[in-house]
Order: sequence, then C-alpha cells, then structure tokens
Amino acid sequence: MTANLAAVAINVATSSSGVWPMPFELIHRYPFWCSGALTLAAVLLGVGLVWVQRSTDAGNVGSDAAGPVVRGDGGAIDYFGPHAERSHRTPLEQVRRLPPAARDFIGRDAVIAEVQDLLRNHAMVNIYGLPGTGKTTLAVEIASRLGAERHDCQIYFDMSRSDIEACLGNALTWLGVQQSELPPGVIARADDYRMLLGKYRPLVLIDNATPSPDLPFLLPSQPDAVVIITSWAPMTGLPGLRIVGLTQMNADESVELLARVAGRRDTPDDPAIRAVADLNGHLPLALRISAGMISERPDWSWSDIARKLTDESGGVRTEVLTSGLESVHRTFHAAYRSLEPTDAATFRLMALTPAPTSSMGLVLAALSADQRAAEDAFDRLAARHLVRKDGDRCHMHALLWSWVRELQPKTNDPQLGLARKRITSWALHTLNTTYVTWLKQTSSRVPLLGHLDHLDLVLKDLYIENRIAVAGDTTDPRDLFSGRQKTLIVGPGGSGKTTIVNHLCLTAAIARGVDPQAILPLVLFARDIRPGDQVENIQTLLLRGLRERADIDIPNDALDIALKKGNVGLAIDGLDEIGLDELRFAFLRQLHQFTADHPDIAVLITSRPHAKLKALLPDFTYAEVPSWSQVQCSEYMDRLARTTPMSTHRIIASQDVRFLPGLREMIGDPLALQLAGVHLGPLESLAGMMESFVNSVLIQREAGRQRRGSGSREDIRRALEVVAFTMQSSTTERTSLSASRLLDIIYPVMMVRGDRAETASIFRLFSERSGLFGEVGGDGLDARFAFTHTAFREYLAASYLSGRYLQGHGDASSIVRIFAQHADDPSWLSVLTATCDLGMTRYGPNFTARLLEAAHELAEPDVVVAIHNAQRARA
Repeated sequence: MTANLAAVAINVATSSSGVWPMPFELIHRYPFWCSGALTLAAVLLGVGLVWVQRSTDAGNVGSDAAGPVVRGDGGAIDYFGPHAERSHRTPLEQVRRLPPAARDFIGRDAVIAEVQDLLRNHAMVNIYGLPGTGKTTLAVEIASRLGAERHDCQIYFDMSRSDIEACLGNALTWLGVQQSELPPGVIARADDYRMLLGKYRPLVLIDNATPSPDLPFLLPSQPDAVVIITSWAPMTGLPGLRIVGLTQMNADESVELLARVAGRRDTPDDPAIRAVADLNGHLPLALRISAGMISERPDWSWSDIARKLTDESGGVRTEVLTSGLESVHRTFHAAYRSLEPTDAATFRLMALTPAPTSSMGLVLAALSADQRAAEDAFDRLAARHLVRKDGDRCHMHALLWSWVRELQPKTNDPQLGLARKRITSWALHTLNTTYVTWLKQTSSRVPLLGHLDHLDLVLKDLYIENRIAVAGDTTDPRDLFSGRQKTLIVGPGGSGKTTIVNHLCLTAAIARGVDPQAILPLVLFARDIRPGDQVENIQTLLLRGLRERADIDIPNDALDIALKKGNVGLAIDGLDEIGLDELRFAFLRQLHQFTADHPDIAVLITSRPHAKLKALLPDFTYAEVPSWSQVQCSEYMDRLARTTPMSTHRIIASQDVRFLPGLREMIGDPLALQLAGVHLGPLESLAGMMESFVNSVLIQREAGRQRRGSGSREDIRRALEVVAFTMQSSTTERTSLSASRLLDIIYPVMMVRGDRAETASIFRLFSERSGLFGEVGGDGLDARFAFTHTAFREYLAASYLSGRYLQGHGDASSIVRIFAQHADDPSWLSVLTATCDLGMTRYGPNFTARLLEAAHELAEPDVVVAIHNAQRARA
C-alpha cells in the first residue's frame, strides 16, 4: 500500500496536464487513500525530491531522464530524474551511420525499382530471403541511392550483433547522447530515440531482423520516414510493412559479379566461370567468396576453383566457401541457430533427401509418419524460406542442401534412423506404383518422324513381332530379358532397337502391375550419360535417370534394396551414343562392376554394330536385329496407313510403295519405311530418302513464313547442317546442346540483320514446327536442344561434309582425316556411308574415287574399307 501510495503521489506531482490523473471513481471509493496520496505529493514537491520538467517541444528532450512517466497527446513527455536539467539538447547537423555501399554492386534492377516505388509511397519495406542472397548489400545500395540530401539522418541497426536495447543505446549515442546519460530500459530509450529523430528526415535500415515484440521500438514516429528491414523470413506482423522477396542472381548476373569482384576480364561464355557460378548456386555471398579466392591466387583458373568447390560425389564443399570475415558456413549456421528446436530437428531431416529438388511425397515421408504432422512441419520450414513447394516438388537451395547434409553427421539425432526407414518404405512403394505407371505410359508411345511427330500412336497398333538372331538361330526378344541373361542386341540405325526395348519394358511393366514378383525393368538411356560421369556408378546413373526422366526421387539405399531383393532387370539403350571413348570405357567398367555385384539381374543392351563390341562385353550374348522380310514390311506399312489420318498426310494410299522396284532389298527397317511412307520421292537409298524428306519438311513447313527476307529455308538448311556437324564432332554435346551454344553456331550462318534475338526466334519457331530438331529441357539460355532422331543428325552432318567438298572448303584429304579420327565410332561410320551416298548422288562416282585415293595416300585402311562398304551398299 505504501509503495502504491508513493507511486500515485509522484505521478500527481509530476502531472503536466493540470488534471488529476486519478479517476473520479477512485477518489469517491477511496477518499482517505487518495487524500493521503495528494498530501504526500505536496510534500515531495515542497522538499524538492521530485524535479518537474514540462516541454511541448519533443526535439528538446534528451536522454538524461530515468524514464517517461506520462506521455501527453501533443507529443510532450514529462521526465523525472537526476539529469532532467540537462535534457534540452540541440540535434547534430547530420547523422551518417550506414555501411559503405559495395563498389562492385551489379544487377538487381527489378527489385531496386520495386523497393524504390514502395518507398516513394511512404511504405516501410521488408526485403527477405535466404541467408547469403545479398539482402544487406542490396538494402545499403538502395539507401545510398536515396541520397544524403533527402535524409539527413541515416541509421543502421544490425540485429545479429545486438539486442533491441543495445541498438537503441547505440542510436542515442550517434544522436549526441553521452554513454553515461543513456536511460535504462527499452521503453525509455525508444522515447528518447524517437524524440531526437523528430528534427531529422530519417532513414532507418534494420538488418538481419527476427520476429520480436520489441522491434517496433526501432521505428521512427514520422510518417514520412524511410524504413528498410532485411530478414530471413517475412516480417508479416508489422502494420504498414510491404514485403519484397529476394532470390539468388540469374546466371548472367552471377558471371558478371564473379568477374568484377575477381578483377578479371573473363569472357561470360567461358564454361569454367559459368560452372563456378552454378556450383555457388548463384548466391551472392558464395560468389563473392569464390571471386576472392581466385583474386588471392592469380595462378589459379576458374577451372581450379570449380575443382576445389566440388566434392567426390559431385556436390558442393560449402566449408571451402570461407574468406576472412565472410563464410557461407557461419551465415547458414547463424540462421539455423535462430530456429526453434523442433524446427531445427525437422530441418535436419531434409538432409535425407537425395537432391536439392525432391518429390513432396519423399519429403513428407522423411518429416513424419503422420501426414498432417508432416505437412505442418513442412509449412513451418517454408515460412522460413528454407524450402519451397512447386506443385508436387520440394525445392531447397543447392548450397543450403549441401550444408545441412554436412551438418547431419555431427548431430546425434535418433529421428534420422526412423526417417530413413520411412523414406525407404515410401521409395519401394513408389517404384512398384508410380514408376510402373510411368513406364507403361512412356513405353507404349511410338516416336515417328517429321510430319507424323505429333501423332499419339500406341505401340501395340504398330509393333511388328521380330525375332532376334543369336548364334545362327532366332529367338523371341522376351526370352533375352529374364533370369540372369546378359544380352547385347546389335542393329543398324533405324532398325527398331529402341522399339524392341520399349516393347519389352511395356510387357514387363504390365506383368509387374499384376504380379509383384514379375520383373521390374529399370531403363538407362546411354545418351543421357555426359562428361563428368566417369566416376559415377550404374546405380547413381539410374537414380539420376529416374529423377530427370520420370520425375521420381529414389534414395540410393532404397534402390540397393530393390536390386538385391527384388526381381529387377536393367535395359541400357543406345550404347553407341556415348561418343567420348574415355567416357564409354569408364561406363563399361562400371557396368562390369554392376553385373559382378548383381549377378542375378538380367541386363539388356542395344547398340549399333561396332568391331570391338564383342571384346568389350565378353560375358554378353551377342544378338543381331535382322532386316525385315517383305511380309513384315507390308504389314508395317498397312498398319502405318491405317493409324495415320490420310487427310493430313500423304501416306501409302496414293501409291503402294511395297511394289516399287528394289524396295525389299533397299528398305528393311522401320526408319526407312517411315521415310518412304511420309515422302514418296526418289527411293535410290536411305540417304536419298532422307534428302527428299528433309527438303519436303523445309519447303512445306517454311513456305510463306519468311520474315523480313531472312530466315529462308536455305538459311535454316545451312544452319541445321552446321549444328549437326558441330554436335557430331563434339565429345560433350553430341546428343544435345544449350540454347546459348546453339545461338553461337547458327548466328554467323543466318545473320538476321545482326540481331541475335531475331535469329534465335526464327530457329526456335522452325524447330517447333519441323519435327527435325527441338527443345528437350531446361529454360532460357540453359535450355537444351537436340535432333529428334539420331539419323537426322548423322544425315545432316554428312550433307555438311559433302557440301564442303563441293564448295572447296575441304578437299578429299581433309574429309578422310575427319573420318580417320573416329574410325571406331559406329555413329561416324553411318556418317561416312551417308557422305559417300550423298556425294555420289550430287557429284557422281568421282567423289568416292577421290576419297579412296586420299585414304590410300594417308594410309587409313579403316576408311578405305568403310568407303568400299558404302559403294557396295549403293550398288
């Protein structure tokens, strides 16, 4: 009672309003108690134990007082305390406490424009994003651009280093208050801080903010003050705050930042510097550290940095990304420590996902056995922007994913073991359901050429039963994909090897859907193997194929269980498509190891003929795809005619190609039959039909579509030939190449008024319409393009070579040297055959005579044999 009486007495004594602060009801109910308080107040005033300072000028209030007692409606605050007599202060002329702006700042134009537009409307702005995305650098850049003339008081708070009370204390000292005069407590300091800001046009930058009920104390009271807040997660609890998200840089900005910080004049198209940008996940903090590493070591190249950043499994070594005070590890760890213990434990479970982008089903299985609990846990991580949901996929930044995988072994969390069991159970179920469904859908479709490419034809409507030749006898292909069989099926391009694999996989998938003990076919496309895969084992390649082609994520542990306990078969299609010798031999070594580790698994491989195949795969049964009989050809053509709309495509009905002279001897495979059916031109040879077919596509698809006199069919034909030859000659881009690389190739050929964008647009439109060449994945300049059939690439590469002979750009010797470099490559043997065929068609027998003469002079016997074979085939 005594303490309450004293408090009321002091409040009465120091009231600046001239009105008793005690309500009338209080006086009426407790007259004796209130009269005592009034008496005590008079005594305190009389003896001078209370100082009274009344002010209506907020700017004159200092921080000397011990704290506010009553805040008036007009903004005046009455103080009491030992320093009240020194509370009238004159503000400093200017306060400049922002960090310096980065001199090498680049990009972010769209975000800067958005933030500036919001600030012009007097909005507070919160820039949020993953740690390391450059929020601080961006915020300082925006604040600096606003200019000193507009804001004479610029204050910076780093919430990662100080609490709210300490930040307010720092601000008061910047505003002229002595350290010894700082009032204690957040409320007292906040009132002094706001009053002192009243004489300024303030800009306040609050960096690394976290949700806190005290955060509003850092905000100025002026409605026209500029406030920028950076945070990991959106600060949604502050009224009037506008939210702007910040992600990683795009590829071009990343490369520019690397080059600028490193102080090097590197070409943006250098694959090594782009590889470093990719490894850094386009995260500005990581990019700056990597650039700093190379600037400290002038003898290093970007390739050296890429090797240093890459771990043995192809991931990123985030512990390397440390330089001076900057560290990706420290930045991520600081953010991780701010998580609630439950969320931190949930976040650690994300280390069990097989890749930064994973199936939502797998992620939810990792988080909890209860579906709703798993979804709630995921939503909490998503609110912190640690994960992001896109459809049925979960995305994590690649560096954050690598970091949490490094963190996981350091934590003794029993939940990790339970999560692994849940993931394995989910993955095995997914293989037997989702994967089998996908396999049935993809294997049941028939890819057709050119004019027929849009048709959705079912395999069973076109598939012709064909027996395989094995050791002089014939057998059903289904007998080769069962038990412990190891089989190599060999046939020329277009003979239907892939169709055979599709049929076997479709049959097996249908059986597996009915009988869980039936064989589960796992498919690996050799054309998907790329440089850098020398160190990858077969299981890793299978996992990547499942992820990239079927959009299914299976952890290695689950696949290992399926391989060891399940009835599984492995189909590898197109071994000859691995163009790099080193890569092919490395793949075969991994294949031998796989068959040794899993002897009970049936393995089926398809390839074009190759002289060394039997020696490279001695444990495999060698089987050949024979040419079709006339009965099979006739049946296929009948089926093609029945399943293709006659009103749209001129096929078969106008002329029965089965009775054209020499058809049986010349055409014995599905590719040639499709060409003959689609284009009824001169059927002198497969290359001749291809020539007629490509020309018909160019004429029929491009007639009347020339724009501004550019992009003619002749331009596109030349561009296609150059692209085909470049891909055929490459060991890294034979099956596909990026949009940026494609543009570099076609631009000098097409030259649409010097406009690269117009060139790209015309070629992209053509690729979408022609059925010869098209986009197969990726986005923007990282999109990948490929020929729709290997035969198109090989034919157009041959057309390019024979054209060089005519134009005088390459004599017979140079053409022979090209083939001699690839004498062991079956794809190049097909190109040589087509080159001879086209050359004899265009220039007569003298063409092959000159090639033979050059091959003898250069002592290239393999080329001599190949040319003789081409001559015999044409004859």
